Amino acid sequence: MESPVEELEKLLLLDLTDDVRIVGICGMGGIGKTTLATVLYDRISHQFDAHCFIDNVSKTYRHCGQIGVLKQLLHQTLNEDLQICN
Repeated sequence: MESPVEELEKLLLLDLTDDVRIVGICGMGGIGKTTLATVLYDRISHQFDAHCFIDNVSKTYRHCGQIGVLKQLLHQTLNEDLQICN
């Protein structure tokens, strides 16, 4: 039996296309969703020119709003600090 990380990696079809991929993992709290996503991200992110991992979008949104989520996304993807006001 394959690990859940290997199953997700197969579902992404990384070798077949040059498209954007977004993964959503949902389920009850405490079952390892973030751990699974982190392991998958660490395993495949080097294959992409730009990549970003935000582990708790709702928390970032609650504390920093929509602009905070956008800043984090752009900072990680572009590796730059950008001044974004609105």
